[in-house]
Amino acid sequence: QVKKKLVKGNVKRIVGVGVGDLGTIAVDVSGDCPKLPPIVMTKLVGGALPDYPGLSIGEIKEFPEECSFNYTIDVISASQLSVEDKTVRISDASSFMKDLNCPEFMENFNAIMEESKLRVEVTDMVPTSSRGLSQLEFHLEWDKPANATPEDLLDGVCFIYNGSQLLQVLDYRASISEQEIHDGELTKEKSLLGRSINRAIQHSGDDVTSTGGQHRIAMDLDAFPLLVTDLYFVMASSGRTNDGPRDLSAFRNTRVEIHDVVLGRMLTEYKIPTGEKAQARVMCKLSRDPDHNKWVVHGLGIPTEGSVKDYAPIRSLLADRQAGYLRWQRRKHLVVIRVLWKKRRMTEGATNEFALLCKRVLGLPLPAFQCLVKLF
Repeated sequence: QVKKKLVKGNVKRIVGVGVGDLGTIAVDVSGDCPKLPPIVMTKLVGGALPDYPGLSIGEIKEFPEECSFNYTIDVISASQLSVEDKTVRISDASSFMKDLNCPEFMENFNAIMEESKLRVEVTDMVPTSSRGLSQLEFHLEWDKPANATPEDLLDGVCFIYNGSQLLQVLDYRASISEQEIHDGELTKEKSLLGRSINRAIQHSGDDVTSTGGQHRIAMDLDAFPLLVTDLYFVMASSGRTNDGPRDLSAFRNTRVEIHDVVLGRMLTEYKIPTGEKAQARVMCKLSRDPDHNKWVVHGLGIPTEGSVKDYAPIRSLLADRQAGYLRWQRRKHLVVIRVLWKKRRMTEGATNEFALLCKRVLGLPLPAFQCLVKLF
């Protein structure tokens, strides 16, 4: 229909690409072809797609025959990845970048475009470069409940751990004054550690309007002290009703996004279930990989009791999740000794009853040894 509307010979090609209900139509025309107003294009495309009566056309843009663009690829480091029920082995970002810069990559890319009926020629203008993802920002936005009071707010809270020990809690009050919420008594070392953490992560404080509000938590993962192992991000309510703390179901259009600060783009988003009756929700956790010093994101979505005015239930939940560090501390030495024994890097040097007992324990079959270790 577009070809019929335009002067014969002016239209070279028409290409459409899209996913779901969104797509783009590209019309390759000669330079002297008259422009079509948006209303005409809407009628033409709507006539070609009669099954979509609510079809709307966005802004029509003109592009030259050649154009350049930048692209970004997020690389998740892992030993292997499952793609369409097939196991694909990958290494890390450096080897991935090397593959992108090899000549065969562009040849394969153009071949795939040809198979997709997109007859274009793509060339790389500059070599591919990489950087670690360290500067992140969490966005929390919400609409206020009906008949809301000034206290009806949501807060984005970050609980910062060193293994099983809570080092710091960062909430909206951190933008006003330094606060020290942690396990154990306050010492000079803990105070200095808290200041170091506060330099790596900042809370925007309350940014509230008459209809809703938003919070921002900005962080530089490379700036955290090496003692920091885990960051938990929690959404909690601060309002109250006659029956107690207000739950999350009262807030509308609640959304959480994670942004890459350097490029200013959204990495991922979280949808908050409607009708959430919990007072708080543990959204996700960032954990430091001790072997490679890299951060790994774990999506959680755990509903829990507790609020901005009472963190005790939330701290109890997170303490249970962090208890694995304590269990490893108790089991580590026994596991290491068994590995040394199996690798023949430890020899028998005593014959007393305790030494014979240890020898029998270390020589247990693996399932039996694992059951024994779970008792510690």
